[in-house]
Amino acid sequence: MKESSVNDRILETASRLFYNQGYNLTGINQIIEEASIAKASLYSHYSSKTEILLAYLDSWAEDFGQRLESHLRTIKGPKNKLFGLFEFHIEMYRHSNYTGCPLLKIKAEVPRTETAVWERIERNKKNLRQVIKKLVQEIDHKSGLSDQALANLVYYLLEGATVSATIASSADDIKSALDSLKKLI
Repeated sequence: MKESSVNDRILETASRLFYNQGYNLTGINQIIEEASIAKASLYSHYSSKTEILLAYLDSWAEDFGQRLESHLRTIKGPKNKLFGLFEFHIEMYRHSNYTGCPLLKIKAEVPRTETAVWERIERNKKNLRQVIKKLVQEIDHKSGLSDQALANLVYYLLEGATVSATIASSADDIKSALDSLKKLI
């Protein structure tokens, strides 16, 4: 068996389990069993469950960034790209059956003392804020807000709407936030 395929199976299995049942409820033995690998194979790739979690967060962030970039690339104009962020999240949440943001789910489970995990999550959220800020700076908006204030507002709208979508199992609040943003700018 190829080493990369073992690592891929570990990461795919852990990712599915962490996202669907939670990090704390997922044990190493369950990952080993469901990935159909030997315990030694897992430990030759990862020394701990936390290392698997960090790899999961890195993999998720890379995939999210690539999918978002690909989505935005198809949209013309910074204002439409900003709206496209919301549309991207609508589709992402529909596809996940409104299970929620994997970053926030992990952050809710992992204690603050797991600094590497919290730093990864915060970095990923900061990256999204940077995408929003860049798009806002390219827009000739008449909102009456500074670019930074508008970027913050857009981020809060998006984050709040996605949490609400998770709670309601519906994209209606993301759509409503998008409609509000369109009226504002």
